[in-house]
Amino acid sequence: MSRCTQLCNVLRSNRAYGWVLFLVTIVLTSTRAVAQAPLQRLPGHLPSIMALSHPVARTEPNEVLSLTLVLPLHHQQQLQQLIQRLYDPSDPLYGHYLTPQQFTALFSPTPQEYAQVASWAQAQGFRVVGIHRNRLLLDVEAPASTVEKAFGLHLLQFVGPDGRLFRAPDRNPEAPPVPLAGVVGLDTAADIHPFVHVFSQAYNVFGVGPRGGTGPNGGLSPSDIKTAYSFPTAQTGAGQTLGLLELDGYNPSDILGYENYFHLPNVPLQNVLIDGFDGKPGSGAIEVTFDIELMVGLAPGASRILVYEGPNTASGYIDTWARIANDNLAKQVSTSWGAPEDQMPPSIIQAENIIFMQMATQGQTVYAASGDNGAYDDGTTLSVDDPASQPYMVGTGGTRLYTVSPGGAWSQEIGSVISGGGISAVWSIPSYQQGMISAASKGSTTMRNVPDVALNSDIGYAVLLKGSWINVGGTSACAPSWAAFTALVNEARAQANLPPLGFANPALYAIARNATHYAQDFHDITIGNNKYYQAVPGYDDVTGLGTPIAANLLTDLASASLPSPTPTNLIGNPGFEQGASNPAPWQVSSPSIINDSPQEPPHSGQWDAWLGGHNQPQTDTLEQLVTFPTYITGIPYFSFYLHIDTQQRTNRVVDTLTVQFIDPNTGRVMWSLPTFSNLNARPGYFYVRGAYRTTAFSGKTLLLRITARQTTNVPTNFVVDDFSLTINH
Repeated sequence: MSRCTQLCNVLRSNRAYGWVLFLVTIVLTSTRAVAQAPLQRLPGHLPSIMALSHPVARTEPNEVLSLTLVLPLHHQQQLQQLIQRLYDPSDPLYGHYLTPQQFTALFSPTPQEYAQVASWAQAQGFRVVGIHRNRLLLDVEAPASTVEKAFGLHLLQFVGPDGRLFRAPDRNPEAPPVPLAGVVGLDTAADIHPFVHVFSQAYNVFGVGPRGGTGPNGGLSPSDIKTAYSFPTAQTGAGQTLGLLELDGYNPSDILGYENYFHLPNVPLQNVLIDGFDGKPGSGAIEVTFDIELMVGLAPGASRILVYEGPNTASGYIDTWARIANDNLAKQVSTSWGAPEDQMPPSIIQAENIIFMQMATQGQTVYAASGDNGAYDDGTTLSVDDPASQPYMVGTGGTRLYTVSPGGAWSQEIGSVISGGGISAVWSIPSYQQGMISAASKGSTTMRNVPDVALNSDIGYAVLLKGSWINVGGTSACAPSWAAFTALVNEARAQANLPPLGFANPALYAIARNATHYAQDFHDITIGNNKYYQAVPGYDDVTGLGTPIAANLLTDLASASLPSPTPTNLIGNPGFEQGASNPAPWQVSSPSIINDSPQEPPHSGQWDAWLGGHNQPQTDTLEQLVTFPTYITGIPYFSFYLHIDTQQRTNRVVDTLTVQFIDPNTGRVMWSLPTFSNLNARPGYFYVRGAYRTTAFSGKTLLLRITARQTTNVPTNFVVDDFSLTINH
């Protein structure tokens, strides 16, 4: 079967014939070997921590290494465009998710290319130990000496700045003459760890303040969490399968004891063991237990929880993610394991990204804890955590929750000092964040900001571990809680005959763009910091969009359409109501321009701007800088109110008013209105509203300048008020 025939069959089977138009530009090719120059090397395999470390020895030649070979995606640009369309409610493809088989047919290497990589690996002396259904990963193992020869490098042992011993190559691997994007497992630099914290007491964790919960030892119980965040009572997650990525095991008896104590149903657990992991609980069992118990407590009606457990190695980690994607059984997935982005090898980061893109096309929602080191994820520099920083991941930060008794209703919440958050050094700002980042937040308008949402991390949750009750917190609590909430959302969406929510960020940020719905659906956290970034109104790099008012948020997320963004006026002090003593951000050629005289009354309020009206020739100017958002999906409209009266008695243009948008760097006029003059004067105090569709100057800062020129001793008065520049959707 040709690639063209295969594609057409996939499209027909999905009954989304519009895809033909979308994908018709894809160049479909038959099997091909990618010939490369002999010394070309694959970038992204030298962990940045090597610069702070020193080599101490060669890796033993006979040490067997487990590696994952990563193959390149086909048609990655078209894949990104498809994901945008799948999450645009106005698009015919909205919610028409792919199956893993369809994703593989459209975007993965061909079977022949996959076999070609396997054959090459075997010819070099590798043993193929695992294949993946998406044909993007191939698991191999071989002695270190074989690996070194195959990729033209040396494997060294390094001592890191913290004294930890790790392996890394001395150079990037030499690219073989087969389609290969990267090699995972050449190094052991990444310390992928859980973010769980055991508290000595359930409350007053960081000093006097919040109260604890109603669970054992004052820990938060499931009902405490549901009450504080207004969880709906009509949904329990019925019919939904949740998933967890874990790098350790757990004791099932702890989960059963938790369910019995809180009178919860017995949610079926299914362990999926990856790469030979035996499932036995180790030092990270507390994380696994915590995640499961939170999911059980908040989505007690779920059909099952799939606990994907892999070994804590680079290959084990990537293979576990790949299995979750290829199974496509859990539509809401969580992980509370990660590593600093600047210490995670680029080869792992890129492999994750491929998998998360696949999950987005399949309608899977994935949450990741943002880390517990605040703005300094690596402990010393401003940095964020992977995978929370991934663009197709929902990063979850932390707060300190204040509740009031009785009933535990939400009272106040502040950003947690431990909440991981900041600016990615890898990923550019995704479209859903563009236009959402304020200067006060210190966030980036060019790079991905973390986290996206938040939940309580500071007040201890009641957890049963090894038969004893302990109090546990950290951003580990946030990711599984949001995943459990998403199970409730997907239950409601299923009842409304809607597809699963899928990648949640486009919907979450769309809600936040509507001021009314944002206030109804989120607690906007405006107090607190994470050692560098401050919680501010709107989005911030401590708590993201905030914490959920779950019942209201569910209503919007379970709707067939999302709220339209609220147009925001880009003009500062639009009606001059700050008065003549504080016209900012307006710059005026004379303070008297800002006027509260009854001679020229305002259109509304107390103040207006009065240009002209002199007894001699004079030019008046009124101007301010206006920044257009990078993210513009609607039509920019500019409007203002203008009143003109004159004592001129001529039929020719004498006095003029111009309104222009100017490039402040070059002085070039980018857009202007037709000139107003004394001939436009009207008697009395009649205002005319001018409304104009402007050009979408995405991401540009322009100078709005209003200029009145009076050329004689006979006055003409130009009075303006109530400016508006909005992006109307």
